[in-house]
Amino acid sequence: MDYAEQYLRLNAHFNADRPNVFYMQGDTSEEGTWKSLAAGNDVDVVFLDASHDFERVWSDLNFAVQHLQPTFIVFDDYAAEEGVRDAVEAGIEKGLMKMIGALGETEGFTVKDGRTIEGAEGVICEVLFEESDESATDEHEYHAEAKAEL
Repeated sequence: MDYAEQYLRLNAHFNADRPNVFYMQGDTSEEGTWKSLAAGNDVDVVFLDASHDFERVWSDLNFAVQHLQPTFIVFDDYAAEEGVRDAVEAGIEKGLMKMIGALGETEGFTVKDGRTIEGAEGVICEVLFEESDESATDEHEYHAEAKAEL
């Protein structure tokens, strides 16, 4: 999802060989956008690369978990942007997810504004679920504490 059509077209071009990637134009700050994404779609991976301030990343993370229930969430610009890093750490601390790996550049890379970044360009986190009861089939329930904060 992106607000700008030119970025959607660019990503579609680079991922033309991946028929399982779905592109949608919208504003992730609106809960209705996330609800429309969830309608009839099974989402395994959410890739977040949008606003970098803590509040927006935290909102995107929570809307994604609440409405899409993905297995994994990828966060771009993890080491480069404090707001992204802080939101990821908050999600881990609250038990929503656990970090399972780094993606992209990992040490001493330079970003467009000239800063040299130490650490992972992106990280992948696994969303944490727990079985709702022993008779549940494939249905999962979020940790009660984390869900209460959504």
